[in-house]
Amino acid sequence: MLDNSKIRSTELYATLSQATKDVTAIREWLYASKDRIDEHILENLNAFDEKVKEALQNYENLSDEKLNMLKELYKKVVYPFDYVSDEEPTMANVNETWFKTDEAKIFKFIKNPQITFLQKERPKERKINDIWFKPMDDVNLQVGEFYLCEKVLKNEAWINPSLPENLEPAFNQEEAPQNATLGDIWKKGDEYFVYIKTTSGNSWTSPENPSEYTPTYESEEEPSEAKLGEIWKKGNEYLIYARVTNDTAWILKSDLGLDAFIWFNEEKENINFILSLIGDLKKEDEKEETSKNEIKDLEQNLSNKQEELENIKKQIEEALAKDPPQNVDNLNEKKTQLEQEITKMQEDLNHKQNELEQIQKDKSLVSQKMLSDALKEKVGLKGDETLNGNKTLNGDNIFNGTNTFNQALTSRADPTNDNHLTRKWYVDYGGGIRNLGTTGSINLDLRQAQHFILTMTARGAIGIANWGGAGKSGTITVNNAQNITAFSAPFKFRIAQSGFSGTETFAYFCIASNNVRLVRT
Repeated sequence: MLDNSKIRSTELYATLSQATKDVTAIREWLYASKDRIDEHILENLNAFDEKVKEALQNYENLSDEKLNMLKELYKKVVYPFDYVSDEEPTMANVNETWFKTDEAKIFKFIKNPQITFLQKERPKERKINDIWFKPMDDVNLQVGEFYLCEKVLKNEAWINPSLPENLEPAFNQEEAPQNATLGDIWKKGDEYFVYIKTTSGNSWTSPENPSEYTPTYESEEEPSEAKLGEIWKKGNEYLIYARVTNDTAWILKSDLGLDAFIWFNEEKENINFILSLIGDLKKEDEKEETSKNEIKDLEQNLSNKQEELENIKKQIEEALAKDPPQNVDNLNEKKTQLEQEITKMQEDLNHKQNELEQIQKDKSLVSQKMLSDALKEKVGLKGDETLNGNKTLNGDNIFNGTNTFNQALTSRADPTNDNHLTRKWYVDYGGGIRNLGTTGSINLDLRQAQHFILTMTARGAIGIANWGGAGKSGTITVNNAQNITAFSAPFKFRIAQSGFSGTETFAYFCIASNNVRLVRT
């Protein structure tokens, strides 16, 4: 409290007096404004309600948004499938998942692993049996065209005219070819042209101008009796029946029975995976065996030619050593011819050996170990198991313990080694007779059979490439035996023989690699 009796300053009194007047004035203004404030509140009450409602709606929308986010998160964490149904989904996207309710199995939408290339552009590289899927719809991934890389057998094929660079041109020059035939391809610099039949006659047409094509056929199915240079319009695409000069081509296919994308189930695919490995191994084994046989035949033929060449050289030396020297022009011609044949055969042999090496490299990608590991991982047979149906086992297989076969074992092949099982026919008939055909000089591989027959169409010696082992015996029958000049070591007669003629049969018995006893019968 302020003690008025003690105030002495006139200035302080004046200040307090003014403050009192100000408070009184504020009170009067507030009392006077009360009515105006009440009027303002009443005037803006509706706008205030709208603002409250707007704020509540915004809060509700935000709540719904957050709730939907929580629902989607729940689906991903607890229920993580894009599709849940009995029927296969349509218009799916890559890597989406489908829970098939009637089987309680999970599938994933992936690219078909059988397809080598999945792209709109023509693949830059290709191998026989490669599959290229060319997508035609950005929404439906299954819509498109299948092309199969095939070996061209008759140098004619339906080709996409926008892909002529896929093929070797028949002509590669600046000037238009004068002797072209329908279906030929001409490369001029970086441009390609196809010689086709048009309404104005035969002409070179750029494949970049399909509007110039007058189709011979308009259908979804491939024409069955097409002629070179004819045009097939399939939907909005043009194809030309062209002459191709390389050994492979992308051929449009409508009957491959494939889908570009498939629903993949791991459990199901485990078995398919194993079966595909077995199939791949079998194919590679067959290719390797064929290649080895071709190399073996080439080596035998090359050896025969080299021996024949040595005989010719000896004849030339003998003729020139006589007094006076004899004319050897014919012998030299034959020598030159043989040398050319040997060079060609050596090139073919090198090519086949490189081919075999590549086959073996490819085969190593699907090795027996890989199959064994896959079988252990994906099948894992334990205890007593029964396998029904036909089974093919590739590679070396070992059966431990006692093995009982309820039926006689059958074999398509004759034995070649001492520890090979053999067919009853082979035992009864001594392996049959191996016909070596017509020949001159020849070295026999006694492992190939027991009995041999051949026809000598030129003079030459009979020798041994492989003696087959001790105890090996059989017969050798020779037609045109008058052409036999000698039996080369290790063949040995007890008494030297000569004067062969007509058909002669000789019995042989293998004692050692340097002693194969021969008897004229």
